[in-house]
Amino acid sequence: MVTYMSDTSSTKLSSMASNLVFKQLDLTGLRVLIDLALTEGWNPGLSDAELFYVADESGFYGCFIGDELMAGVLSSLTMMTLGLWGFS
Repeated sequence: MVTYMSDTSSTKLSSMASNLVFKQLDLTGLRVLIDLALTEGWNPGLSDAELFYVADESGFYGCFIGDELMAGVLSSLTMMTLGLWGFS
């Protein structure tokens, strides 16, 4: 059996997971998420936050530990035929 983390890491992750909260992001939160992507080496467009938010303002969620945004999720339906799912 292959193990990817020690028992200690598993316990620590389990403790962190119990503190995870998912919240819908507003435009400011989406801008923060895109800034995080930029610092990780992604190449977001200059107006991506505003354009994506106008397309579906209810499709962006953040994963928080306390007040710190740790990750983001896009879940959007465009033109009622194309679904998008993304995670950063």
